[in-house]
Amino acid sequence: MEFKIECPWCNQHYSVDDSFIGQTVQCSVCGKDFIVKKPSDSTAVSKTKTENYFSDYFSKQKSTKNAIVSQDNNPKKKAVVSKRNIWISVIAFTSLVITFITLSIAYYKTIPEKEYKKGLKAYSEQRYGEAIDFYQKAADLGHKKALAEIVYTKGELAYKGHRFEDAIKYYKEAEELGHEKAKTEYIKAQKEQRKALAEINYTNGETAYKEHRFEEAIRHYKKAEELGHTKAKSGYTKAEKEQQIILSQSNLRKAKNAIDEHRFEEAVRLLQDPASQGNSEAQFLLGTCYYNGEGIKRDVDEAAKWFRKAAEQGDIDAQYKLGLSYLTGTGVAYREDEAIYWLQRAAIQGHPKAQIALGDLYYKKGSNQDFSKAFEWYQKARVIAVSSRAEELLICTLFSEAEKGDANSQLIVYTLYHEGKDPVVKDDNEALKWLIKSANSGCPEAEAILGINIFLGKNGVQKNIAEGIKWIQKAADHGNNDAQYHLGEYYFADRQYKKAIPLLREAAEGGNIAAMEKLYNCYREGIGVKENWSEAVKWLKKLQETARSKVYE
Repeated sequence: MEFKIECPWCNQHYSVDDSFIGQTVQCSVCGKDFIVKKPSDSTAVSKTKTENYFSDYFSKQKSTKNAIVSQDNNPKKKAVVSKRNIWISVIAFTSLVITFITLSIAYYKTIPEKEYKKGLKAYSEQRYGEAIDFYQKAADLGHKKALAEIVYTKGELAYKGHRFEDAIKYYKEAEELGHEKAKTEYIKAQKEQRKALAEINYTNGETAYKEHRFEEAIRHYKKAEELGHTKAKSGYTKAEKEQQIILSQSNLRKAKNAIDEHRFEEAVRLLQDPASQGNSEAQFLLGTCYYNGEGIKRDVDEAAKWFRKAAEQGDIDAQYKLGLSYLTGTGVAYREDEAIYWLQRAAIQGHPKAQIALGDLYYKKGSNQDFSKAFEWYQKARVIAVSSRAEELLICTLFSEAEKGDANSQLIVYTLYHEGKDPVVKDDNEALKWLIKSANSGCPEAEAILGINIFLGKNGVQKNIAEGIKWIQKAADHGNNDAQYHLGEYYFADRQYKKAIPLLREAAEGGNIAAMEKLYNCYREGIGVKENWSEAVKWLKKLQETARSKVYE
C-alpha cells in the first residue's frame, strides 16, 4: 500500500510503499536524512502521476543502486547509502547555486534600465545634471541608449546656454549614436548658430562703422548678409558709400595738390574716380583740365560734358562755366537762353562773375537789353567799373538811387568812399554816413558791416559791444550770413551753444565758409554739439565745394 510522507526539514512530499517504513532516506530537495514512519490510514491516497513519478524515482534508486535505504545494519550498505547521499547533496547545492546565479543575473540586468529611466525622469524635470549622472551609471552597466542620451543632454545644455557650436557637436555625436531627436535639434542649432554669427558680424559692422573703420565694417556687413541678416545689406551699402566718399575725398585732395604743383597728368588720373562717383567738385576740376588742356589733350566737348554734370548737382563754378560755354558756343551750340539760365543759377547763389556776366548780357543792345536788370546784377556783384560798357550807366544812376533812399545803392556808395574807388576819393567819414543810411534803410549787409565796426571799434567808429550786437542781430534776423556767423561766434565764445549753433548753421547753409569750418570742427570734436563724424564730413565737403578753386573763377 502506498502512502505520502513529508520531509520534516523542507516539507517536501513523497509517495512511498510499505517497504520504506523505518528506513532512513535522504530528501532530494534539501538533502537531509529522515526516517520513514508509518502513517495513519487516513493519510493513504491513491496514486497520481506525481506520486508515480516519485515512487518510480525511489524505486529506481532502490533497484539500480542496490537500494538507497536498507533495512539491515550492514556497514557496507550504510557506506554506499552515505556516499549516494553526499552526491545527492552536491547536486542539490549546485542546483541552488545555479538558481541563485540565474536570479542574480536577471536582477542585475534590470539595474541599467532602472538607472536609464531615472535619467529620463530627471531630464523631463529639467534636472539635467542628475539626468547625466543616471545615464552615465546606465551606460557604465552596458545600457545601449544611455550614452546617446548623455551626449544629447549635453547638447541641450549647450543650446540653452547659447553655445551653439558645442551644441552642434553634441547633437551630431548623439545622432551618430542613434538618438531619434538629435538630427532635428542639430538642424535647429545650426540655424541658431548662423543667426547668432550673423548678429555678431552685424554688430561688429555697426561698431566699425561708428568708428569710421569702413573697410572693416564692409567686411562684417557682407559676412552678416551671407548669413541671412536682414539689415546687413543696408549697412553694407551705407559703409561702402562712406568708404567711397572718403576715398574720393582723398583722391580729390591729392588731385588739388597735384594741380597746385602743376602735376596735371597725375591730377587728371586722380580726378577720374571721384568724378565718376558723382563728386561735383572733381567733375568741375576735370572739366577745367579738359578745357585748358592741362594734363590731357584739350577737348572742349568733354569739358562741357563734365561742366554739365557738376552744374546739374548745383556746383556754381560749373554753372558759370557752362553758361559761358553756351554764351560762346564752346563745346556746345551757342544758345543765349541756356547761357542766361545757367549764369542766373550761379548768380543767384552769389557767384560774382556770373552776376557781372548777366549784367553785361542785359546791358548790351539786343532783344534781352534791360538796363534795370543790368544795374541790379552789377549792384549784387558790388563791383564798380567792372565793365567799360556799364561804367557810365552805373555812375549816372548810382548816386541818384542812393539819394532816393535805395539801400543797396547807398551800400555801394559806402563801398566807393571806403575803398577810394573812382570816381570818388577815399573818405571814411563819408563812407560811414552812407553806411548808416543804408543800415537805417534796412539793408542787411549794411547792418552787418555797421554792427561789426561798432562791436570791434574800427574804421573810425567808437567801440560799443551792446550797440554792435544790436545791429548784428538785426542783420542776422534779416538773413545776412556774415551777421549770423559773427553773432554765432559771439554766443559760442560765451558758451551759449544753444544760441550759437543754430546761427552758425544758418550762416553755413547760406554759404558762409567760416561758419562751415566752425561747424565741421564742432561736430568733429563734439564742442557744443554731440560728436558726429558724418555731420562733420558733410560740412567739410560743403566747405570744400564752396571755397574750392576760387583760382578757377
